[in-house]
Amino acid sequence: DDGGYSRSHSIGEPLLRYGIFADWLELRVAIFPVQERTTTGGTRSTTTGTEDVYLGFKIALTGQDCALPEMAIIPQMTVPIGSNAFTDESALAGVNWLYAWELSEDWSLGGSTQFNRARDDANEYYIEFAQSATIVRGITES
Repeated sequence: DDGGYSRSHSIGEPLLRYGIFADWLELRVAIFPVQERTTTGGTRSTTTGTEDVYLGFKIALTGQDCALPEMAIIPQMTVPIGSNAFTDESALAGVNWLYAWELSEDWSLGGSTQFNRARDDANEYYIEFAQSATIVRGITES
């Protein structure tokens, strides 16, 4: 509104994944360092910190069986312990459904469908939907 703008940058996205109890269950923990530069009326400020901590459990559902893809589900949430400037101040839960097909020795196809609780700048909650697709081509044997 006042001609100002901001730019946010992720400073890496480290994700710790650890298999627990069985080879079909994985604990996932992540913390995302971020930096935001804001310019308003010719004045620039920079804020650096971390977003809320991400927790999830990846649960393998099926292996690939002909046209049926390999599938997993990740119940996930953020825990509101990020820096003051970047926290959502409440736990936000969601679910991520992953699926993939190995098409040949060199090619695979995958996707992800997510539904997550989110919070906007007016402190209103809503359901965020995200869809992705990937095509993978191996270029070396290793």
